[in-house]
Amino acid sequence: MYIIVYVDDLLIAGKEEDIRKIIKELEEEYELKNLGEVNYYLGINIERTKEGNFALNQKNKIEEIVEKFNLKEAKPSNIPMDPNYLKQEGEDDLLPNNTQYRKAVGALLYIATVSRPDIAVAVNILSRRNEKPRERD
Repeated sequence: MYIIVYVDDLLIAGKEEDIRKIIKELEEEYELKNLGEVNYYLGINIERTKEGNFALNQKNKIEEIVEKFNLKEAKPSNIPMDPNYLKQEGEDDLLPNNTQYRKAVGALLYIATVSRPDIAVAVNILSRRNEKPRERD
């Protein structure tokens, strides 16, 4: 059985019988609101596969990031990232302000940590440019 706690939000996964037992014990001490089968928790979409496993994604959060940082028209990038990316030199296209860049990289780090490990290396590389981000970053 797994019990995930974030502030006052509980997520319990396990055998149905065990879940009922732990909920009963918790209700003896605390006021609970059972929301039933989970499909969204802390910004993470949770889907049950045909095999009974869970598939996690953050499609909503990713769409929010795209909107917030005005990236709808951004050109796609390759994964894995070009191994020579960090070797690209030049300061001709430095961004005048790195605040938005840092916020975007932070948001992407969260996505990489929670549900998209496939972008972790690319986001790590982008984070190295936090001080002097360029337009092409």
